[in-house]
Amino acid sequence: MYFLRTSMKKLQNYYLKFFLISLPTLYACSNRIVSEFSLDADRATVHAEILARIPRGSDVNTGEILLEENGFSCRESNGEIEFPTATFENFIYCEYSISRGVCSSLWTVSLLHKNMEISHTLVRKRTHTCL
Repeated sequence: MYFLRTSMKKLQNYYLKFFLISLPTLYACSNRIVSEFSLDADRATVHAEILARIPRGSDVNTGEILLEENGFSCRESNGEIEFPTATFENFIYCEYSISRGVCSSLWTVSLLHKNMEISHTLVRKRTHTCL
């Protein structure tokens, strides 16, 4: 009987420590900005939503601000993206990561611009394998 009580006490202490350690993480995740875009939908739907809010010809800074207000993390990129009609050297690259347990998805949006006007918007979704 004594062994059972001490084992239960150890188990209770273990769960209490686990809860106290994970509480700050749970709080930080709950304060995350929730996007107004339907990021649970397919790529075409999200692309259409983004184009409706950030149409071609929009100011690239306005598009960046809108994406950041919806939880995306954006940065200026100096890479190179080639299209059949043009090559873009400057674009804004934005990411939004979604984690659900051991599954995660990464949305990326690239705002390609010339003279600070958006000419193309690329949207991709990468889903990492769930265990």
